Parts: sequence; C-alpha cells; structure tokens
Amino acid sequence: MVADSLRTYSRPRHQEPFLDVWSRTAPRYRRRAVVLLCLTALLFAGLCVFTYWLRTGEYGPTASASYWRLMRNSINPVGLDQVTLVDFLLFPISVEQVPVHMVIMGLLLASLASIPILVGILYRFPSSVAFCAMIAFLAAMPWYAATILLGCVIASHRAFRLKFRYASAILGLLPVVIYFLSATRAPESAHALATPYRFKLYLPWVLAVLGSCLICGVALGIARLINYRPGGIAPVLAVLFAVPVLLFHAEVGRDELEYRLLEHAYGPNSVTAFTSADLRAIEERRAERLWAAARHELFDAILLRGKQRRAEEAAEQLAEQRAAAVAACDEFMEYYPSSRYVPCVLYIKGRALDLRLNQEALEREDRIEHYGDVPSAHSRSPWESLATNFPDAPPAAVAFNRLAVFALRDGRTAEAAAAVESLFERFGPSRATESALEVSVQPVLLTRAAPSSTLGISISLEVRRARELADLIEASRDEPPSPWNPIAPDAGVLDGPPTHPLTALASLDRHHPAHHRSLAAIAVAFPHSAVYPGVVAQLALLDPVPSRRIERLAEIERSLAGRPQRAEVLLRYADALAESARYAEAVRALERLKDDYPLSCWGTAARERLASLALMALPG
Repeated sequence: MVADSLRTYSRPRHQEPFLDVWSRTAPRYRRRAVVLLCLTALLFAGLCVFTYWLRTGEYGPTASASYWRLMRNSINPVGLDQVTLVDFLLFPISVEQVPVHMVIMGLLLASLASIPILVGILYRFPSSVAFCAMIAFLAAMPWYAATILLGCVIASHRAFRLKFRYASAILGLLPVVIYFLSATRAPESAHALATPYRFKLYLPWVLAVLGSCLICGVALGIARLINYRPGGIAPVLAVLFAVPVLLFHAEVGRDELEYRLLEHAYGPNSVTAFTSADLRAIEERRAERLWAAARHELFDAILLRGKQRRAEEAAEQLAEQRAAAVAACDEFMEYYPSSRYVPCVLYIKGRALDLRLNQEALEREDRIEHYGDVPSAHSRSPWESLATNFPDAPPAAVAFNRLAVFALRDGRTAEAAAAVESLFERFGPSRATESALEVSVQPVLLTRAAPSSTLGISISLEVRRARELADLIEASRDEPPSPWNPIAPDAGVLDGPPTHPLTALASLDRHHPAHHRSLAAIAVAFPHSAVYPGVVAQLALLDPVPSRRIERLAEIERSLAGRPQRAEVLLRYADALAESARYAEAVRALERLKDDYPLSCWGTAARERLASLALMALPG
C-alpha cells in the first residue's frame, strides 16, 4: 500500500528517492499533509504571538505606532534605538531579575529556530517561508527570521541536502549559532545588565542551540518511525508551545511582565514620563525659525512667549502623566492584589503623586525638572497603605519617613516619632546585617532579585534621614508653639496661628522660590528652638558667594560650642569647605565632628564623608 502511494522515480538503482511528506500522492495523504501543516502553522503562530506578548505586553501585533517603531528599530542595524536579540533577554523581564526566564527564552528561541527548519526538510522549502514570515511579523524579529530562512535553505535545498536528515538540520542551525554569537557581541543595550554575572547572557543561547538540536532529533526520529507520513511535527510543536507557556505562568507570572512594563513607563528610571528637558535649547531653535518668518517681532519676545508656552505645557503634561501613572498602578493592584510587586506599585504611585515641577530651575535655568523628595498631601493614602500592609518591604522605609513628615505637619509629634521608630526596627543596622546574611547563603546565580531592587531605594539614606528627624523630634518636641507665617514679606513681622517649630519646618518646600523667606521667618519665630541652628545653617548655605557662605557657617558653629545642635552645623560647614576644594580644612572639621559627637547621626555622616575626602586632602 505504501509502495503504491510513493512516486516512481526514473533514476539509477544506486539512487533512492528522497522521501518527504509530499512523496505520497494518494489524496488521503495529501489532505492529511495539508491539514497537519495548517495545524502546525496555527500552533507556530500562537508561539510567535506569545513571544511578542513577552516583548511588549500586547496580546498581538497591530498596526499601531509602537509595533512599527519596534519593527523599525529591530531592522535598524546601528544607532542608539536599535533593538537586538539581547534586549529580549533584558527587557521587559530581565534574566538578571528572574533567572528562570533564561530557560523560557532558550525554549522559545529553540522552538522558533527548529520548527521552520524541520518544515523545510519534511515539507520542502516553500512551506518554511510562511513560518519565517510569522517570526518576522508576528514575533517582530525580522533579523532572526532572515537567519532562520537562510538555515531552511541550507537544510532543504537540493544542493545541500543530505541523506542523513539530522545532519541537514544541524547544518541549517549553523546560521542561527552565528547570529547568537553576533547578537551577544552587539553594542551595549539600553537595558544594560548591571551584574558581574554577565555570562547569563550566553546561557539562553546555549540552551537555544542545544534545545534546537534536541527538537530536530526528536521530530526527525518520529518522522522516520512513521516513514515520513504527515504528522511528525505537530505533536512536537504542541509540546514546545505548552512547555514555555506553562513554565512562564508557573515560575514567572503575568504580574512580573505587567509590573516591569509599568515600572519602565512610570518608575524612577523611566525615559518616557517625568523626564527633564532643556527649554533654552528647544525654544531658541524654534524662536529662530519664527523670527525668520516674522521679522517685525523681537527675537527675545518670541523666545519668552515660547518658554511660557512650554512651561504651561510641562505642567499639563505632568498632570496627565501623574494621572496615567496612578490609573496604571490602581489597575495593576486590582488585577494582581496578591502580587509580590504590590509594595513597589504603591511606591511608584506615591512617588508619582509627590512629583512636582521645579519652578526655580524653570525660571533660572529654563529647564524642566521634577522633584519628589517633599511629600505632597495627595500621596498620603498610598504611603499609609504601604507602611500598614507591607511594613517589612524596602519601599516601606520611604513610606515611614513620609508619614513622619505628614504627622509633623499635623502637629502630631508622637505619631511622627513612632513612624521613625518603626523604620529603625525594620531597617536599622541590626536588621540590615541579618538581611545580608540571609542573602549570602543563597545561590547567587539562581536567586530571584528582590522586587524593589530596580527602584533605586537607598535604605541607608532613609535610615539616616530618620535618625536626623528622630534627633530633632527628641530635642524640640516639648517646645511651645509660636505665631508663624511661611510667606511673610518681612521676616520680622510675625502673624498667623500658633505653630510648633517642627510643624513649621516640616511644611517647607526647599525647591519653592520663596523657600529663603520661609526659612528666615522660622529663624525669627523660633530663635530659641532646637531647629534654629539647622535653619540658620540652611540660610547660610543659600548664600551665593562661597567665601561668605563658609564664614557664616563658621560663625554659627563657634556660637554653638558645647551644644548638641553644633553637630549639624559642623557637617554643613565641612560640606561647604569641600565644595570650595578646601579639602584639608573639611577633613579637620569632620574629624572634630566625629570625635565630639560619635554617637549622633551627624557623627555617622562624618565618618562616611571622611572615607572619600581623606584622599583628596593629601598634598600633591
């Protein structure tokens, strides 16, 4: 029966016919071959769509601007915007953050490479072209598709075809191996792998090559067992489709992908939202074009109007981006309420609500900059939720400090003290040592990174801020209130309701254009308070003349001899000396601070600064 279904070849006896799926001409074999080829193509299309989803978070390629931008950057062989195969390993999900993702990537790349080559061998080369086209357009990987297409030519063309089919498949994989090597040696990616374990970049390629060899061997072995009847590839592809999908959902999770995309869009390292811009450079170029077209108007007038317009647009853009970030964070927490990334999402939400335009940079330097170190009243809810529900997560260290500031603004010093005390209990030096020991006993290569590791949160910085705040609360919590107006035109004229000095200090925004006047008002309103030395030191630091700044700080430091408030002023004095390149004097000031106040937070800061300044102070 089989012999009747095979073509009869008019060739010498020593040449046997090269059997493949189409060698059987009986209608039932042809129909079965077409149906199973369509089923294989459908499964492969699903695998390509899954690959595209892993790259973008979108459920399929559409005719959107983002899709064509990805295609354009993938085709572009040079430039800063090029997207290489290495980017797939580092964004959105980085193999550094989730090591098991290396296995998923290896399986995916192996499946994408081996299936078209197998189709070319068993179904002939024209059938493999459609599979390569799916890699190019459904997975948005045009160079990988072109490489695999070359492999299909080598594996299936009559000039290269070998009787040992597996050897043909291995030859077809050689262009893929070369492509992997060239991709690994590509220029540094925008999503650089910040780890000493850079060999993680090579492991997915090794897994992909070994997996492709295994897949080709299994599929060709099955095809030989069934004497090259249709159906040798579809079962293998079904398994290859299921394994990476199931492994991703079991070991990585959809929330990992959604969070990484959210963090990339609105997190601290975002390049699309809350970014800085140089208005001067932008508006000068635009004003030159407008002035050339309308010479009756002064160039400076055109430039000023353009800057005002851009400043208004920047405020509107910030409001839109803040609203989009909050909506994205709320949506994530609604869909993934038990995700390990919920504390990070609360942090991103709170940070977005705290971000404001730096008016001083806008007015003086014509730059659009944002700052978020002064908590906004609108961000209280996410910070409270973070500190209450996830007190041991690293982002909670920021939340405790923000809640302490909120409490001081409301005049609740006891609540503020409790917030910083909670921070010490969970993130103090003893707890940090325990966490370091826990990490040190885990295998570094296989350890999944902490969820907040890419947010740039400095626990030591938050602890130091909390210590400074705790010392200030302890020194001035029992002081009486006094009338104070933060924007009094004359610092000597005091009006407004009675205010505690800590409340007045916590209400300040050091980026506000009227910050200098507000500090002066506090200095006049609370001359005997524990906050006074720090306030006058900050006023001295605002002096634009470096020499006068140093003289004022030195005078304040001498007037506080024997008082604990001298420690902060001494640190500010040392910083001013270092900024003026007077390193030896700065080192001597820090040495005095370290010796006179060894247990204070300022003494700790002095020891940290001494390590870097000691080398600069050496002669020559």
